Amino acid sequence: METITESDKNRINLVSIKNFNDLEFIIGNYQRGYKWGKKEILELLNDIDEFNSNGFYCLQPLILYPIAENETITFENDFIVNKKNEIIDGQQRTTSIFLILEYLKHRGFIKSNITYKITFNTRERSKEFLENHLYNVYNIDISTLSSEDISSDKYDDFQAVNHLWEKFIEDFKDYDNVDVYHFFVVNIMIKKWLDNFISTGGNIAEYVDKLLKDVKVIWYELGGNEKEIDKKDIIKVFQNNNNNKIKLTNSELIKALFILQIKKNHIAEIAEFETNRFAMEWDMIENQLQDKSFWYFICSNFQEYDEGTHIDLLFDIINDRPKKTDNFYSYRKYEKKYNQNEVLDWNVILELYYKLLDWYNDKSTYHYIGFLINANISSLPKIYKLSHNRKKDDFLDKLKKQIIKEFKKIKDEELVYQLDNLDYDKNKNAVKTVLLLFNVMYYVNDHSNHKFPFELYVEENWSIEHINPQNPRDLDDFESYKNWFFELIEDLDEYKSIIENDLSRIFNKADSFESLSKEMNNRLQEISIILQRNSDTHKIQNLALIDCNTNSALGNNLFKRKREKILLFDSVGKVILDGNELPVFIPQETKNVFNKSYSETQSLKENRWTRSDAQCYKMRVFSRLEEFYNTLADEQ
Repeated sequence: METITESDKNRINLVSIKNFNDLEFIIGNYQRGYKWGKKEILELLNDIDEFNSNGFYCLQPLILYPIAENETITFENDFIVNKKNEIIDGQQRTTSIFLILEYLKHRGFIKSNITYKITFNTRERSKEFLENHLYNVYNIDISTLSSEDISSDKYDDFQAVNHLWEKFIEDFKDYDNVDVYHFFVVNIMIKKWLDNFISTGGNIAEYVDKLLKDVKVIWYELGGNEKEIDKKDIIKVFQNNNNNKIKLTNSELIKALFILQIKKNHIAEIAEFETNRFAMEWDMIENQLQDKSFWYFICSNFQEYDEGTHIDLLFDIINDRPKKTDNFYSYRKYEKKYNQNEVLDWNVILELYYKLLDWYNDKSTYHYIGFLINANISSLPKIYKLSHNRKKDDFLDKLKKQIIKEFKKIKDEELVYQLDNLDYDKNKNAVKTVLLLFNVMYYVNDHSNHKFPFELYVEENWSIEHINPQNPRDLDDFESYKNWFFELIEDLDEYKSIIENDLSRIFNKADSFESLSKEMNNRLQEISIILQRNSDTHKIQNLALIDCNTNSALGNNLFKRKREKILLFDSVGKVILDGNELPVFIPQETKNVFNKSYSETQSLKENRWTRSDAQCYKMRVFSRLEEFYNTLADEQ
């Protein structure tokens, strides 16, 4: 059992703490010890106090395995559960709530019969302490603690409470273990927090009411009497959960609310049918969103929504989630609707999904949307709003105009994206945007069904490659170093004869890096600066997109050697870097560049990237992107 599937979630409900009365929770021997401390318990106590009582405060879910027996309890909404359950995940929260309830009961703030039981399969001392010695902690004099000891900036300060622990354990040496220490710290903090809460005018009756009625957990029940689960499978679920393979997300909480709404609005037979249909539709959407080709066409940030579920993106779009909010913004919106008995509209999620699927299957919209998102010009929420009440042709026209508008940007009184203004050193991002669009439009204009691979563009972190190397100092081969200079002057008009004579003189005196004198090296640096100033090294005509593995393997070689490597890598589909075999993907337009597909006939036999090649390449870039450089296009 690798994950908790819908078939495992036979029972799911939202359960108030007041319903825990008379339950027994078993802590298996595979569970770690109790680890909550000062910070965790104070945050929980403060959160319960501060949340709006018009809604409810949802704890992380309890994943439970019901122990087969005849005794059951009926919760609200006619939800029937076994009285005894093994906790697969949720031990820390269940134990902490238990400790809060026990202290409130000791103080007389709740009825003595409101309680539940925690049983440890192997940790006998922990069980004994909870059953027989909590009152000893309640009777400790905590006058040495101040209100500062429970303030947020003191969460990491254990000095005062540790002093109390040292005195306490002198009388209870048999309980000097990690579990009991954490029980002790948490109980002292509960005691101090409540004393401070009451002394500063807090309404304890209102607080207890919120705790019992409005603090809720999502109850996930595995198996049940009708389905046996092997013990090793229970342990596997626990291990997966604690290795973050199963992790509560915004969408899982939302999913629970939708299921609860179905159960509330329908009789049992219809509710089961509707729940199954909902689960199938949910899985259909999530499976499609997990497809990398689909996902990276609508989401360019591989770190975004990386908790395992991608359907969160759809909920965030529908709920218009602001950028600077936590991941549970959409859940809180649905929670509020649920509490106010408003309809949770699943159909709008379905409609959004099918709209995305239509865009993905349409060649033009796929490429324009994918480009706008991956070039960080727009985002899916903005594009979704742009599509409202628009027919396909009108929507496509609006997408194109988004690109045109971007290409009209001006900086320092220059059009940023004009080809002659693009420079690797000055505006690398603009260069990459133009090269990305150039590659994307190859597929738009192609008559096949092939698509630009946005998933490879994101995951393989494509970068900009200099067709001719950008810096001779990085060349580690002397002959290549020498050839780099002479190749550059082939297309140089001004200073050509002077520089050629200087180069001949310098290299005639040297045949290795070691034999170059400092004086000659200084002259080479001067010549290099002149050559690069008068060359197109950093211009669009000398730049191409490449995947990161190929980029690393190409090195700073001259055109001829780069071309040989690219053809080899493309034919075998991999490179060897640091002893590791890594996949490569050579973009089609990069292969075209190194194959000189856009060059004049007379240049094809030359094993260097000439000025003529560069100009032909630049003209091809412009011709393909000409419609986006049309400054007369209507932006509105």
